[in-house]
Amino acid sequence: MNMSNLVALGRALLRIAEKMGNRVGGREFTFAEIVVLARSYHHERATITDLVRETGLAQSYVSTTVRGLAEEGVLILEVDPGDRRRTIVRIADDVRAYMTSLKTASIADELREVFAVADEEDLARIISLLEELVAHVDPAVDDVTILRDRIA
Repeated sequence: MNMSNLVALGRALLRIAEKMGNRVGGREFTFAEIVVLARSYHHERATITDLVRETGLAQSYVSTTVRGLAEEGVLILEVDPGDRRRTIVRIADDVRAYMTSLKTASIADELREVFAVADEEDLARIISLLEELVAHVDPAVDDVTILRDRIA
């Protein structure tokens, strides 16, 4: 495993995430929008600072992304009653419901398309490896067995 392999793997996983993320609302989302939506999903109410910390994106980029998604009705912005200078970000109820439904959506076709999957056993092995990796890199994942449930 070298840097080129990691870049290729990252791009492959990103393509899968983009395909899944682009199902929300039937429009194509940018990488930043997908990341902000994914992190917002794990919070009932997040601040811009929370999203900056968790996404690793620049504050101006997160602010612009959040504002754009709010204008489309994907995110809802509220003034923090405890500190009126802060903005609370939450996902619109219909978008949250749709994203929740994606937790059980199959990613098998995307995995077959992106990776050289020989058979169902190969697919199950890839999913098991992805579950193990996600448990190490994303502490907000509430159910690492979610991928296994997505085999169609």
